[in-house]
Amino acid sequence: MKADFAFPRRFVASPIADLARRGRCMARALVGRDVYRRAQLHVKKERHGGRALTGYGAWTICPDVISSRSIVYSVGVGDDISFEVSLIRSFALPTVFVLDPTPTSISWLSRQHVPREFKLFHYAIADYNGTEQFFPHDNPDFVAHSLIPRKATAEQAVEVQVRTLDSVMSELGHDHIDLLKMDIEGSEYAVVESLLCQNVDVRQLLVEFHHLDRHTDGMNATRTKGAIRKLNRAGFKIFHVTPAGQEYSFLRT
Repeated sequence: MKADFAFPRRFVASPIADLARRGRCMARALVGRDVYRRAQLHVKKERHGGRALTGYGAWTICPDVISSRSIVYSVGVGDDISFEVSLIRSFALPTVFVLDPTPTSISWLSRQHVPREFKLFHYAIADYNGTEQFFPHDNPDFVAHSLIPRKATAEQAVEVQVRTLDSVMSELGHDHIDLLKMDIEGSEYAVVESLLCQNVDVRQLLVEFHHLDRHTDGMNATRTKGAIRKLNRAGFKIFHVTPAGQEYSFLRT
């Protein structure tokens, strides 16, 4: 029997805990290990999703540019779809397009009663079309997989289909995306570069940068700083950063 997906209680962050996280981020940034950025736009914000005790899985959006007609893509969901469910219920979205080929995530979703508006596609998003090896995390308790090679789990890698964002949009008949959320374990740098080069029409972008991932070569603060600079030049302005300094919310102005 499939389990009903329980909509989590709203997580209320502790101001003291958030201050501590922000302080640690600033300290790491001072020695070049992290990135500390402030909001560049002051807009109305709403926090959606997240587990009741930890807040894991929550994202901050600008609701003023989201409606029941919005096109929403969520790339990478793992075993937490509270954000997607919250958007569906809050804005009466007819569809949220979810892209995730992670085997453990697909297995977990098969045991849930997800909303009919939740449409899953077994694609990994990259800067090219084809097939690629998908590597499990070093920690077996983590659901997340990555296109970035991991030596420790190379023997457990699986082959998945990878697609560019614009090719998926073309397949689904979309000429823009109102909200794009990406949590793709290090592939975000190449995807950001690709969507900017191809001038993909994304109006609101939520992205987690993985420069603190110690298990993956090439993920560092310099790459995140470069991605933010390129997004800024393309008109994407920061309106929210989590206290830990990894999840960013941008609006295209």
